[in-house]
Amino acid sequence: MYEAGADIITVDGGAHDYVVSEAVRMTYKLGKESEVDLMNVKELEKRATELLDMGVDVIGMHAPSQALRPNEIHHHDIKRILSVVPAEKLCIAHSVTLETLDTFLAYKPAITVVQLPIMYKPDGERCGKDKGDSTANQRDLQ
Repeated sequence: MYEAGADIITVDGGAHDYVVSEAVRMTYKLGKESEVDLMNVKELEKRATELLDMGVDVIGMHAPSQALRPNEIHHHDIKRILSVVPAEKLCIAHSVTLETLDTFLAYKPAITVVQLPIMYKPDGERCGKDKGDSTANQRDLQ
């Protein structure tokens, strides 16, 4: 994956600790970053703490579009994760739309994944860059 240009490898939050620790080991060896996505994890705070203790660089909060009503945001889950994960280690991939982008950016995540709802807009790439440029703590992963 890294040979193809990836900067971050993502592992499912329900993966066995050995899988996570091997991913972390490999990312450090290659000078890259590891992320674990907590989609469908019930004990968010517990698992996030375990992952940080294992050395995971980024904790992902992902809600697929199929699990959300239009413009719905799971604020409660984001706040639960932020109770144990610093914002500079948070990634939000939550079916972000132009209507919800500012709400997500208010949480000051390190990474906000801009998905198809924005990219399908005629000026979606520009919109995403404009929003990202206006947020000092957003990583520039380009």
